[in-house]
Amino acid sequence: MTKTDHPEALPSALNSLWNNLKRLKLDDLYLQSFLGYIHKILNDHLSYCNEFQKELFLVMLRSYLDPEIYEAFFGKAPIKVSVIIPVYNAEQYLPQCLDSVIYQSLPDIEIICVNDGSTDNSLAILEEYAAKDHRIKILNQKNQKQSIARANAMEIATGEYVQFVDADDWLGETCCECLWLYSKIKNTDMLSFGCTCFDDDKQSV
Repeated sequence: MTKTDHPEALPSALNSLWNNLKRLKLDDLYLQSFLGYIHKILNDHLSYCNEFQKELFLVMLRSYLDPEIYEAFFGKAPIKVSVIIPVYNAEQYLPQCLDSVIYQSLPDIEIICVNDGSTDNSLAILEEYAAKDHRIKILNQKNQKQSIARANAMEIATGEYVQFVDADDWLGETCCECLWLYSKIKNTDMLSFGCTCFDDDKQSV
């Protein structure tokens, strides 16, 4: 590929290449050797980019490629954002909250949910979602309130950035991606942003 090639064509090419390699049923040693060669070509192609441009390009690829295919060519993607969600008796809102997080446009996130001694169905909901999405981690603790729940989650967070979400919040689809991009571009340590309040009784903002 040259600098002028359209980057949006690359995911399709990699998907096709991977499917063809799988059909050939190559032995593991040969396959790893071939993947290493493709990886070198892609790195050479990106050599004119700075580190942030490379990272951005890989994020774009990651959003298009099946996780197995991405990892085959580039290895495991680092976690960009650790989303921390304290949960206490939030069964009414929790599914909408979790849906909004797992379907973020930025795929390289981990979701740490802290069950803060819930007595309702919250834990069962968390376990149901964790069974379907490997990015979800559940911490269980006796009720110690939000600040302790967040602090305990931060002990195991591995993301480049941490984002706090309450169990009755929901995020726009590009929220994590926009915040991560803005933080990288501006080189910020911390960001705060506004929200839109939703009235349950009136069913309106």
